[in-house]
Amino acid sequence: MSQDSPSAALASLPDDPELLKPLVAQLVEELRKRDGRIEQLEHRLELLLRRLYGRQSERLDPRQQTLFASPAEDLEPMAPPAPPATPSAPAFPTSRSGHGRRRIPDALRRVEVVHDLSPAEKEALGGGANLVLIGREVTEQLEWEPSCLYVIRHVQLTYARRNQLLESGLAPAEQNVVTAAKPPQMFPECGLNIPFTIENYAYPDRFGRETVTWIRTFQSRRRRRFDAYMIYSESRGCIVDYLGSHQHLAVDLELAVDERGGIGIRSGAPRFYEGSIVFSFPLFFSGIADVCEWYDDDAEKFRIQVEVSNRTWGRLFGYRGSFDVA
Repeated sequence: MSQDSPSAALASLPDDPELLKPLVAQLVEELRKRDGRIEQLEHRLELLLRRLYGRQSERLDPRQQTLFASPAEDLEPMAPPAPPATPSAPAFPTSRSGHGRRRIPDALRRVEVVHDLSPAEKEALGGGANLVLIGREVTEQLEWEPSCLYVIRHVQLTYARRNQLLESGLAPAEQNVVTAAKPPQMFPECGLNIPFTIENYAYPDRFGRETVTWIRTFQSRRRRRFDAYMIYSESRGCIVDYLGSHQHLAVDLELAVDERGGIGIRSGAPRFYEGSIVFSFPLFFSGIADVCEWYDDDAEKFRIQVEVSNRTWGRLFGYRGSFDVA
């Protein structure tokens, strides 16, 4: 492609100012687009350098780029680089005296739930007449409902056979002492005043879609992290939330405004993406998340309340708290 010299280009320009104005406007627009493109490329180059040569936690394996080669509206966005996190909650103490969890305050209301053996389990042990109640295992779990925090006391009954077996096996029906089991829990740990951070980063993914991260980290007895990446889907006509560090799960979000002026978010049934494999989970097996975030004028803090539940199994887990914007 040949290019004219600057002198030849100037000689070809018209002398009429009215004809020059649109040419100048076109030139200014081209320069604006070029500057924007250069700025975008510099930003992407900086992100790439962070992924390849940054901290170990920020690096990205280049082979991961081949998992999803073709752009599509509902493919998962690439995760952004993780800049150094600015703690928005009190830092977790580096040292503390003693061990274990803090004691749950005695002032909180207690709700006792007794876990007993089922009739079938008792029958397998020789019937109720053959069992002697010898103990109760009591554990406490913090629970909350709107405007109320209380404690569930799990009481697990322990039985012993009147007529002892000579040898015990692994199955409950083959044991001389059996303790009733508690229902399974997704996250058994709980507590008060758990330090946490919420990290939000806005960036364009490789498909050019505006993406916002919601990375929540809880410094409980075991560090918990929940990653989510939001985009607006033109084809679905709503905001789509990609869950997890690999964004294999996607859910549609319904937005609303509550009476406090906060934003309410409800998730739909999740969809699974892995290459060409795509399928939806039925709501029977899915957890529905209800999230509300608002600003508390009296406390001068942002507040968040999250509850994930299943229509069959009930509440799965949740949390609530406050945070500042750094």
